[in-house]
Amino acid sequence: MKNTIFIVLLLLSVGCSKLDSTADTVRKEIVVEGILEAGSNPQITLSKVLVFGTDEVSNGDLDSLSVFIENREEVFLLVPDSSLPGSFSNNNVYVEEGQEYILRFNYQSYQIVARTTVPTIPVNVEVTPLALGIPESVTPGSQPKTLVTWDNPNNDYHVIIIEYLETDYNPINESLNEEEFPKYRVVSTDPTNANSYNLDTRRHFLFFGKYKLSVMKLNEEYVNFYENIGQSSLSLSEPISNIENGLGVFTAINQIEINVSVYQQ
Repeated sequence: MKNTIFIVLLLLSVGCSKLDSTADTVRKEIVVEGILEAGSNPQITLSKVLVFGTDEVSNGDLDSLSVFIENREEVFLLVPDSSLPGSFSNNNVYVEEGQEYILRFNYQSYQIVARTTVPTIPVNVEVTPLALGIPESVTPGSQPKTLVTWDNPNNDYHVIIIEYLETDYNPINESLNEEEFPKYRVVSTDPTNANSYNLDTRRHFLFFGKYKLSVMKLNEEYVNFYENIGQSSLSLSEPISNIENGLGVFTAINQIEINVSVYQQ
């Protein structure tokens, strides 16, 4: 399963935002959610903007669109998923590292186009320690940390997804509200163009047990979208997007996964 949960959650907030129906934005009715992952099948989700002054929107007619994705050699038709309205994919195509991909389809009288290039995989990723011991008594400011490092000579942006793998929750802090447990199963760092990140028990590891760390290399279009999303979701202005004649983001990631654990000393 592709580990792009965090990115998809961010994208969904744009699909629910309301835009002022001015002459410039009325044509941009389609929101594209497209994150290509190296080694996986391409999947694109389309939805309609909820225009300011309305409360509902129907995406049913989007499944009839002919959605294409192309690289420098071939053009592929993406097939609609009947169980997920607005979702298109092609299980016979695998996204390749270093390739540029172009998404294009027609909606009403105009063409929607977007481009992205799949980044290289993060190199020389190291996690220290792989098993993080938590003492019974921890003083403020002395929480144990896990250091994640990688090579980054070009100052590329990376993000780390931290996914809790245990079925049952075993909280480190017993005062943590049980109703909030599920929202901490998958958490993320902010994008960084450094070559390291410290993970701690205050923001990233809230439970004892096994975790999966996904170190992802990002493209610039995603970082721009991420930095703008908080402001745009609360604004009537048009958010940053790399979609020509549309909204949302079409981008690509490449990742490496490492399993770690957190235990009581």
